[in-house]
Amino acid sequence: PCARLAVLDLAANQLRTISVGAFPVLEDLWLNNNVLEEVHINSAQMPLLTTVYLEGNPFAARTDYREAMLSMVPTLTQLD
Repeated sequence: PCARLAVLDLAANQLRTISVGAFPVLEDLWLNNNVLEEVHINSAQMPLLTTVYLEGNPFAARTDYREAMLSMVPTLTQLD
């Protein structure tokens, strides 16, 4: 049922942790304005993912935030 999902918007849902994978055509992932402290993205299952929004989460305040995201999602071209 999610095989054609290109944009996943879970912004402003009070999420604390998330693990995302198995969306083969997902391009945009919007997780901004939650309370995420942990984020796990399986980019091997989402080769088209290029945009992730995480601003407004504790995870985004980490000193290694950008490096962690680029390591997790090497196809990333837009972050926040």
